[in-house]
Amino acid sequence: MLRRHLRAAAAGAGARAGGWGPRCRVWTRPASGVPCRPPMRDVLCMRLSGALPASGEAAAGAAGVDATVFGSEEESERWRQFARQASGEWEGVIAVFDDEGKAQPLPPHYVPDAFREWGVEVCDWQEQCSMLADASAGTLHFRVRRMMPTVGCEADAVAFEEESTLLWQRDGGGADGAAVRTVLQDGSYLAAPATLPTDAKSAHVEVCLALPADSGGRRRARIAAALVRDWQTKAWKAARYEVAHERFECEYRGGGQDLQLLGCHGAQTISDLPPVSAAAAGNEKWSVAAGNAFVLKRTAASAGGSGDGGDGAPRKLAAGEAPPALSGTATTTHMPMGLFGRVTVPQDNADAFYLQVGFAAAGLDVRRVAHIVYRSNELTGFAVTDESAANDSA
Repeated sequence: MLRRHLRAAAAGAGARAGGWGPRCRVWTRPASGVPCRPPMRDVLCMRLSGALPASGEAAAGAAGVDATVFGSEEESERWRQFARQASGEWEGVIAVFDDEGKAQPLPPHYVPDAFREWGVEVCDWQEQCSMLADASAGTLHFRVRRMMPTVGCEADAVAFEEESTLLWQRDGGGADGAAVRTVLQDGSYLAAPATLPTDAKSAHVEVCLALPADSGGRRRARIAAALVRDWQTKAWKAARYEVAHERFECEYRGGGQDLQLLGCHGAQTISDLPPVSAAAAGNEKWSVAAGNAFVLKRTAASAGGSGDGGDGAPRKLAAGEAPPALSGTATTTHMPMGLFGRVTVPQDNADAFYLQVGFAAAGLDVRRVAHIVYRSNELTGFAVTDESAANDSA
């Protein structure tokens, strides 16, 4: 992961006077005081360059897919569809929640003193994500820009921190040990280590779930779950969840086109929204309506078929079929926007855990859940399911 700290300046007085680029929009607050979507009052259009491939390269990568890379034309087609849905310029908000669902404030050195003087706790990053899924190579590359909070809209420069991540490499490796590549045609994905070291004290799993579209267009949630071992019991538990709620803005432009930088803190927030209910995050009232279970095809480099990575080939789950799971003691984290995380650990096996990351739709009668199971420090089962509330009269 490449991390950079940059400051983007406005193109001069003309830019602030109204000389915005073609993709710039200014959203105002109506008389009622309720912000419109998205409530951005000051936007700076900047031209940025970076390490991501150009947009022409993205189109070429999505067009020509060698079926031998993934073993079958069906897998190649799944990757083509995934690349179309995941690639693009996305815009949204990032917030970090601890294992109890409490939003964590931004590091103090990023927050202007005025917020502390006013007693305002800042927990949300405004962010932009440029993502490219290369279907021909099975790689996923994205760059995230986190805008520094500012006081008011008077600044003529926007500072932002930039992270560039190659989540999956052509050879099956990846960032944070994310060697397993599992994708769905709607743009959802799972990135996780295939094997955890026996002495591992932490683990990182990233899940992206396509959310139901609304009047604002396509949405998704990227959830990075950080797990650690309890120093006493050695059992796995959640340490924090980093949540990015994003909307699709436009096709992938290679990071070199005019992009929007949000100049005012508070344009969008998720940390102060109400958390999901306990019923939505539990397992008792839900049954699988549709879904995919994935079979990990390990690389052949290691003896016994136990390689360092591989692709997850999907198998359709039948309605009512149970996804991979473990029984044990469960700890649930309730987060805003219907999101939740749930870690289940068996009482007699410190090297196993069952992680669920999901989203419950409004009305709490349907939800989408990613299921990840580790046994003996190896990823043994994972699935993405669409579930419906069970009939209480049944």
